[in-house]
Amino acid sequence: MRKALLIFTIFGLAGLLPAADPIIGTWKLNVAKSGSPSQQMILKELIEIYKEIEPDKMELTRRGIGADGSPFFEKYIYPRQGGIVDRIEVGGENASSNRDAGIIGIYVAPGEWYTVFLKSGTQYMLIHKNISKDGKTMRQTVRITDEKGKAVEGLSFFDKQ
Repeated sequence: MRKALLIFTIFGLAGLLPAADPIIGTWKLNVAKSGSPSQQMILKELIEIYKEIEPDKMELTRRGIGADGSPFFEKYIYPRQGGIVDRIEVGGENASSNRDAGIIGIYVAPGEWYTVFLKSGTQYMLIHKNISKDGKTMRQTVRITDEKGKAVEGLSFFDKQ
């Protein structure tokens, strides 16, 4: 009886642990499937690496090459359940132009996130990330206000590596 109770307790407590988010891992932009009408959002190459760094934090590292061939590098720390995102490193000419922006991560469910970019209290970019049910593809919808003040939407597809 004690053995059965111990086993039940162990499995019961395991259910309380947060499940690993399917976004964790390395994702490569599928350039052929992705597209945007805005030159501001076009990339030749992009790798996104998501990893858990603490039980309540996740690190995102982005490395890529812009349309003009210039490399860039960015690193962020996301709260696992959503909240204010810390930008900890930026490098290269094509690093996001949102260096002075406030960034908020919104956790919806395992495999689904929103990232909101604010400048002077006004939202200028929204990214919706969604992992496919089989865990092999990530779809990112990016809505941004371009350099002319026009709202533009781009769609990016990433393959899990």
